[in-house]
Amino acid sequence: MKKLILLSLIVSRITFGSVQVMFHPHDPTLASIAQTFMQARKSAQIVLYNIDVTKENPVIQAIQSDAFKKKLAQGFQVQMIYEGYGTAEEKHKRMQDLESLGIDVRYLGSSKKIHHKFAVFDSGLPTERLITGSANWSMGSFRNYDENILFIENEPGIISQFAQEFTLLWTQSQEYGSSWFPEVQNVKQSRLKGDLHSFFNSPNFIWTRKGPQNPQEMNPLLTKTVVASIEHAKKTIEVASARIKLAPIHAALVRAAQRGVKIRIVVSQAEYTGSSSREKIQLRDCGNDLFHSKCSVGVNFSPLLDPSSTGFENMQLRLKFFNLDLANNITHQMHNKYMIIDGRWILSGSFNWSNSSEWQHIENVVVIDGSVHKQVRNRFLNNFNYLWNMNREQRSLQSLVSGGCFIKPTMLTFQEIDTLRKSARAMGSCIKK
Repeated sequence: MKKLILLSLIVSRITFGSVQVMFHPHDPTLASIAQTFMQARKSAQIVLYNIDVTKENPVIQAIQSDAFKKKLAQGFQVQMIYEGYGTAEEKHKRMQDLESLGIDVRYLGSSKKIHHKFAVFDSGLPTERLITGSANWSMGSFRNYDENILFIENEPGIISQFAQEFTLLWTQSQEYGSSWFPEVQNVKQSRLKGDLHSFFNSPNFIWTRKGPQNPQEMNPLLTKTVVASIEHAKKTIEVASARIKLAPIHAALVRAAQRGVKIRIVVSQAEYTGSSSREKIQLRDCGNDLFHSKCSVGVNFSPLLDPSSTGFENMQLRLKFFNLDLANNITHQMHNKYMIIDGRWILSGSFNWSNSSEWQHIENVVVIDGSVHKQVRNRFLNNFNYLWNMNREQRSLQSLVSGGCFIKPTMLTFQEIDTLRKSARAMGSCIKK
């Protein structure tokens, strides 16, 4: 069945356009990435926050195959800038494993984290391709998270922009282990078409090792891109985001609701707070400078976008809830970072809507005109509707609990989670407070 789905997606990509989207955990995302490795002719330039080096990962299977080893022996180049997380020893082990596969690995070695998840294949050739999105290339992400990955080809404008981003980061990164391919060619930027745009916040951090000397010179470009898109909305906005922790985005969504735009938002369980805590959340007094980082520090704006707080019937918010133990809020998180404006414009990428993502992480946002890439638009809309109604027909505690504190991942409102947790407490479940 998976082979049939993959074949269908590949054929539709060739027939209907040069942009395709796949979603964890429903589509064969990692298998499609692995196939791109096998089809590439010259090079793979990768920037990843995380990848697991296990035999069950289709990407690792492809790189370990005899056919790919032959490509490497014939001069195929694989370069990776790896961030990783965990202890220094764990990162070292992961990079060592990647190097053993014939990959030339570098790391930024900066206080800023690289949060990209993209790869450029065959840069500058007619066969060049780009893979980018919200998802890390790990089995945990594939099996448990809600994610999206874009597969783009025959679009030299946006591909060359990502190739330039790779070059910028590669030249600023430090070598790990053996240096097989130390140089990267300067990429000539092709003209972007109006249906695809990409944005990066790396210029805030990379032009000197420590970033701009004057904080006032830093530009919250990604936040501004999201806000500008919300300001242009006329009818509808759909948001699938792990979190909403940026004051300008919160304010823009409220303004959109005030002018009658119908808004639906899904966020992850980590955004939940109990009713007593929700009542205490207050906006910071930032004057006219909402984009200043101090306006967003430590504020969870999701409860403030709940209709019980806004009073707007056209503003609806649900959370992907999966564990009665609120401390366990990562395992099955809603990890998408996309927004659909008026059923046409799609914003995706690696950028979480948080203060740390704008000011501490190196991120990207991709904007797609769905009136041109209609299949992509339809798949995003279908995915959002799936998320919005996820297991809504089974909202009782008895039907959701599958063992311990874990429940079947379900989209619930703040009030529905309050009720569910109250019922669980009365039944003597794992909830203690």
